[in-house]
Amino acid sequence: MTTDSSGIERERATPERVAPLNYDGIRYEAEQLSPSDPNVNTGTDHVRAYDTASGALLWDKQVYERSSDPDIEFDKQWTFITALAIEAGKLVVTNERGETYTLDPKTGTA
Repeated sequence: MTTDSSGIERERATPERVAPLNYDGIRYEAEQLSPSDPNVNTGTDHVRAYDTASGALLWDKQVYERSSDPDIEFDKQWTFITALAIEAGKLVVTNERGETYTLDPKTGTA
């Protein structure tokens, strides 16, 4: 059990950080927010792509969307990204539920 900055106890701990992935001059990062942040209510579902030479943000993509039930603690409903990989020239995003999503690594489109 963790306590956030507003004093609310949460059952969910911060997951392992997903290592950035570098491919073809682009660095991909999974959004990593802490469950102790009181502004977090959905977990992490974004991937961002940065130009490795300039550091400029190329795109920011919400990979999946989760609805939330107001009668259930938000932290019990979060779904975090657990892996980023390149397979057959595509960016593959996996979350802790084992769901995988495939994106174009240049544009972030599905």
